[in-house]
Amino acid sequence: MPSKNWFMHPPFGIWHDNLISLVQWHALHGRSYEEIINIAECFEPQNGWDGQSKQFLKSTTKFILRNANELPQGR
Repeated sequence: MPSKNWFMHPPFGIWHDNLISLVQWHALHGRSYEEIINIAECFEPQNGWDGQSKQFLKSTTKFILRNANELPQGR
């Protein structure tokens, strides 16, 4: 059985793109910053979390939540 984050790594996609989609989906469904961070941390990069990947997650989440009213509703 594949791991729960099989879709986050090649050949299925690029981790950054998939993380953004994950954060957008949860933002559209009303999740808070803390909830999104906790959920997203379960889908770690292939080489594990480092300072840059954690900062990317936090910055992405803040940006998406700040602009959540502009997200496409059909996703």
